[in-house]
Formats: sequence, structure tokens, C-alpha cells
Amino acid sequence: MRDSNAALLTSVAEVEVQPWGGRREKLYAAAAAGEAPDIWDATTDTVPAYITKGVILGLDDLLSAERPGRL
Repeated sequence: MRDSNAALLTSVAEVEVQPWGGRREKLYAAAAAGEAPDIWDATTDTVPAYITKGVILGLDDLLSAERPGRL
């Protein structure tokens, strides 16, 4: 655990702001090339399209009917 924490303290995050127009297409292209970012901001209206295009994985199979909305 100590080694993991040390690695986090020396990590540097790179923030790249994308213009609004064309951002989805750029993400699709990056994902297709295997170079999608580790983290990005997505709105709820874009998530289904990202799942359909294989950019992200849906979690539906991890959700139970008894506890909807909870992993």
C-alpha cells in the first residue's frame, strides 16, 4: 500500500480541454485506435452512444434486479 501511495504522489495528470464541436468524433477515433483517455467527462445523453460504439462498457450485467442502481 505504501508503494501505491508513493506512486500516486509522483503522478502527474495531463488535462486536455476539447472544443465542444467534434469532441465525440475525436473520442471515437481515439478509442478505435486504442488511445482513449483514462478519464473524461461524459453527459448522460452521450453514455448510450459510447456503449454502442464500444468506447466504454455498459454495467447493466452487474446490476441486480433486487438492487437497481447499485453495484
